[in-house]
Amino acid sequence: MEVRKHIPDYPLTTEGSPVAVGAKPRHRLPKPVVAFTFAWTRWAVESRGWRYEVWNEPPDTELDNVRFLAGGRRDWLISPELLQELRRSAGTSSAHSDRPIVRLSRRTGGRHSAFMTVGFSGEVAEYYAKFRRAYPEQALDFLQDYFSLTPEDSVLDLGCGTGQLALPLAHRVRSVIGMDPEPDMLHLAREAAGERGVRNATWVLGADTDIPALGTLLGHASSLAMTVVGQALHWMRHDELFRDLLPLFRAGGGIAVIANGAPLWLQDTAWSRALRTCLEQHFETELTASCGTADQDRIRYAQALEDAGFSDVRSTTVSYTDELTFQQVIGGLYSAIPAERLPGPDQRPAFEDNIRKAVPHAEPFPEQVHVSVLVGRTA
Repeated sequence: MEVRKHIPDYPLTTEGSPVAVGAKPRHRLPKPVVAFTFAWTRWAVESRGWRYEVWNEPPDTELDNVRFLAGGRRDWLISPELLQELRRSAGTSSAHSDRPIVRLSRRTGGRHSAFMTVGFSGEVAEYYAKFRRAYPEQALDFLQDYFSLTPEDSVLDLGCGTGQLALPLAHRVRSVIGMDPEPDMLHLAREAAGERGVRNATWVLGADTDIPALGTLLGHASSLAMTVVGQALHWMRHDELFRDLLPLFRAGGGIAVIANGAPLWLQDTAWSRALRTCLEQHFETELTASCGTADQDRIRYAQALEDAGFSDVRSTTVSYTDELTFQQVIGGLYSAIPAERLPGPDQRPAFEDNIRKAVPHAEPFPEQVHVSVLVGRTA
């Protein structure tokens, strides 16, 4: 009989049975030798009535933040000027796109965010970065004129995703805070910022209910020129959000809610209607949610802005036509399906073939995109 030896890294005493802990970096766990060693060690430990656990490093975002916050233990490492920059949301030309992502509290004032469970992670985030529509320059021009944005201003992109709004806005203002509850989205946004040479963006892990915590980070100063929410407000508690944001704006600052066109399966074309029917049959559910793009959504949001104390509430629409390839249609779909319902790689050929057969139109697929911009500002 072969004698095997392996010493676990930590013994733990608990109220129940003892616990033996093996520690190993996450990237080494799939290696056959490591997996085999942990497997027979688990058997040996558990056969004696103990528990066995394998520990590794925390997620990359959490580890980044631990390293970032660790500097606060030594005050000589932190300059007063840097702290001031952080409170003003930083983002000057000297700020690098690869700095750690700031993480805010998951809970603020006892409120939990439903936005934390949307499912835009992993491959869904990658499809989001590659296939989601960009925002037309005319919409950004309107925001710049309405809020009188200058190179000295700071803006917040809430629910920023992979940076479709934050990155083009960064060229118009002093600094941008991109805030999203999905770490994978933020990592891709940070990568895109580096590729485009954007050095005035700060990426914050947080949801709509973390706005009070963001206010604390900013020192409760009325410093934001604008908060923009692009195709994401339908996931948020907009009434509470508008009230929480109000004290954070400079004079004339405010909120912009942008709907970047109707979902692919809710457009007024034959191919879109066929797509919706195919998706409803596949997922066995009726697809009626407008994702905040319907007229009644805009009316509801406009009233909420006025009720929260914003004035000069108005809207504008930028319309354009586009043509999509079949791969763009599929990529757009995959960017909107929650990660847990996304067809697996082995299922996708059949899924895509069913859609191709159902859609009564050869590529390209025409669409009329109506980008609606709703705004309100402080006095």
